[in-house]
Amino acid sequence: MQNQLEKSNYQVGYCYYQTKKYKKAIEIFSRVAVTDDSLTQISYYHMADSYLNLRGKRLCKKCISGG
Repeated sequence: MQNQLEKSNYQVGYCYYQTKKYKKAIEIFSRVAVTDDSLTQISYYHMADSYLNLRGKRLCKKCISGG
């Protein structure tokens, strides 16, 4: 059940990301990035890119290093 919730959250976060609502995307992606799997890795990638778009270079760097 948790895995399905993470997938759903990822999809919602990705929709926010695609519509350039980066703050909301980061909030949702952070709910996904809790386990050590490929969904977490791609969530960190999108979080990092969102921070870059918001000019948050320090937080972007934190995402790239895995949280």
